[in-house]
Amino acid sequence: MFPGLGEMSVSIQRDGDAPVVQVIPWGPVFNFGYSGRSEQLVRAHVGEMAGRGVPAPKAVPSLYPIPTDRLSLATEIAVYGSETYAEVEYVLIRSADGWLVTVGADQTDALVERVSVSRAKRQCPDVICPVLWPMQDVASHFDELILSLTARNADGDVSVQQGRCAELRPPLSLIEFLTARIGLEPRVGTVVFSGTISGSPPVGTPAWRIALTDPVLNREISHTFRVDALEEEL
Repeated sequence: MFPGLGEMSVSIQRDGDAPVVQVIPWGPVFNFGYSGRSEQLVRAHVGEMAGRGVPAPKAVPSLYPIPTDRLSLATEIAVYGSETYAEVEYVLIRSADGWLVTVGADQTDALVERVSVSRAKRQCPDVICPVLWPMQDVASHFDELILSLTARNADGDVSVQQGRCAELRPPLSLIEFLTARIGLEPRVGTVVFSGTISGSPPVGTPAWRIALTDPVLNREISHTFRVDALEEEL
């Protein structure tokens, strides 16, 4: 039903300890959309996207399976053309020892999005930070975690998204929704992108910085990546 597993080398950072490098499986990959906790804001967002020519989802929250090979830890990704943008999300990965959390970027093709949101999401790599936290270390204060996205270009850095994870459905809610939608418990290796917070990331930005900040334990994980926009024809 879903693509097979791959493997990735990541650093797992437990509270108070130095990061430990570990190879973990990944796949299948799922990407949530329209996953805000406020139904009113979600409806407004659906209307806003429709005004930009983006088709409304069949259900809210929406859920898109993503090819496993679209997932990337890289510091540079290649995309088709200059009409793509990133959105910051928290990312859940199920390991043999339980769920892990990190920060990721859902890179989307704005042109394809007007025809099909799912195809637009599969058109570009989804990037994740290679440092992960065990969910049990942050579960008690997960809503306080802060997601941020910075656009980086020749004119400098501009913050385009910043907000608490409380804006989004909590991890348990997403896992329960995913389980109900696919009809089975997520297996080890499952990767779940949460959907994004409010903000308007600019299309065509050449580089991005994503971050997840824990103000309770006073720590942060982040990842910066460049976007290589390939010409459509030479």
